[in-house]
Amino acid sequence: MEAKKIRTARLIKLSDDAFGGKHPNGVNEGHCASGITEGPVVGERCYVGSFSTSIVTKIINEDTFKSTYSTYRIIYTEEPKVTEPSKTGKKLK
Repeated sequence: MEAKKIRTARLIKLSDDAFGGKHPNGVNEGHCASGITEGPVVGERCYVGSFSTSIVTKIINEDTFKSTYSTYRIIYTEEPKVTEPSKTGKKLK
């Protein structure tokens, strides 16, 4: 396992690309989340604090990405911190 880069960020939903502004969980355009993140990775959910996106499908640029249903901007608020992988094999939270 390789070390992860963790940083604090703010996530902003730029557009709802699937539900016409009526997301079933109320996560509509303009929704914001803040917290610790590893950032978006294609093929995985992007977690920011306790919020998670649907599967990331495309990284548009360093601060914008698309998920299965939405487009997001991520604004990093601190420099990355490298954490070593867990010796037990469990995912760090």
